[in-house]
Amino acid sequence: MFKHFKTGMLIVTTASTLLFSGNAVSQAYQIESHNVSFGYGFGNFGNAVLNTYESNANYSYSSTGPLFLKYEYGISEKFGIGLNFSYLTGVAGFNSELNGTTYYNEISRTGYNIMLRFNWHFGENDFVDPYFGIAAGFRNNNWESDFGDPDLEDLKIETIFPLGLEATFGARFFITDYLGAYIEVGLARAIAQVGITTTF
Repeated sequence: MFKHFKTGMLIVTTASTLLFSGNAVSQAYQIESHNVSFGYGFGNFGNAVLNTYESNANYSYSSTGPLFLKYEYGISEKFGIGLNFSYLTGVAGFNSELNGTTYYNEISRTGYNIMLRFNWHFGENDFVDPYFGIAAGFRNNNWESDFGDPDLEDLKIETIFPLGLEATFGARFFITDYLGAYIEVGLARAIAQVGITTTF
């Protein structure tokens, strides 16, 4: 997880260095622009908890995400407002033994966010759009288990306090006037995320 974080920071730092060392004449980010991004995340604490069962016999683990879908509208030359949606699942399975009998056990997690987000864009470049974003909104996490072992107590944990907060630093890199890639690091469903982005 830390390796992915360091890689993300290196890319963002390099992009920022290139951004501020050039002679910029215009901005990749524009007022009244629409931006849609789709990404994948690396480094999620909740799913890392599932890996604590890896010392058990016949351990298996699978996950989807975190996946990110973002929309932003440029309300001014430096600020944008939009919506973020993220989704992830994780499933861990393992064997346990009781009185000579082997049982298969499974524990799963599902989570998603729907948040209102504000971005501050501080670059002035044709191709690179660095920004800092904060978000707040609905955050849901559910844990369930299906333990075959009668010695293990099944669990079902649902979200008690569904408020979520995010703060990330990121950049968009445009390869055409309308299409590019993005990377973000910070406090979100994932420590680092990368994906594709489009503006119109």
